Amino acid sequence: MFNETPSSETRSKVGILRFQGWFIMLEGSKSTTETVDTLRTGAASMKAMQKATYL
Repeated sequence: MFNETPSSETRSKVGILRFQGWFIMLEGSKSTTETVDTLRTGAASMKAMQKATYL
C-alpha cells in the first residue's frame, strides 16, 4: 500500500502545493523588503528633520 507509485493527480497536487509554498515564501520576502525600505525612508526623513531642527 505505501510502496505504490503516486498517481499523476497526486504528483500534480504535490507540485501545486510546492509552487504555492514558494509563492507564499516570495510574498513574505517581498513584504520584508518593502518593510525594510519603508523603515529606511522613515529614518532618513527623521534624520533630515533632526538636522533642520538643530541648525
